[in-house]
Amino acid sequence: MDSLYCRFICLMQEFLELRAEVNDLNAELEELASEVREACAELDEEDAEIDTDVEKLYAEYEEVEGEMQADIRRMKELWTLYEDLLKKRKAALRKTVGFIDDGDVTESEGQIS
Repeated sequence: MDSLYCRFICLMQEFLELRAEVNDLNAELEELASEVREACAELDEEDAEIDTDVEKLYAEYEEVEGEMQADIRRMKELWTLYEDLLKKRKAALRKTVGFIDDGDVTESEGQIS
């Protein structure tokens, strides 16, 4: 019976040691989980900052794109005005030089050498 009792004591002691190790491992695991949660929170914060920066950049892009499209439209309008002015000058020059504008004038007739 003594040997059975000794065996029980040894097993109980081994069990208590293993339980202490498990408790230590659980504490380490909880500490690591806490660090992971903190790191995730930091990453979420960084992601939010990046998202905000991207939204700002996209808003700036849309603004610049709108301005650029307006500039392109204005340049097209100016080009059309320039072409109209050039046609009027060619017509005035033809009148001055004596060309008859019959609507079928070749390009070379409008040039001055």
